[in-house]
Amino acid sequence: MAASENDSIIEIYPGELSAAFNSTLIQPGSKLLLHDGTYSGDFIFNHNGALNNPIEISPFNNERPIIGRFDKLFMVNTSI
Repeated sequence: MAASENDSIIEIYPGELSAAFNSTLIQPGSKLLLHDGTYSGDFIFNHNGALNNPIEISPFNNERPIIGRFDKLFMVNTSI
């Protein structure tokens, strides 16, 4: 997991999603960028954004991360 100087952009790699979701670095206005790979397991996200300062989760550049469990797979939308 790599954070920018102001900690508002956090890059996440496969195997780091649980740690990232539990990180105190995530605040309203944070942008989580997922790199290529499959992120498997059960994840709990207990952070809140604000109406004018949401927390965004999106793919890094044109990469295509997959978030999944053994019984379900979800692709992060790259068209937003």
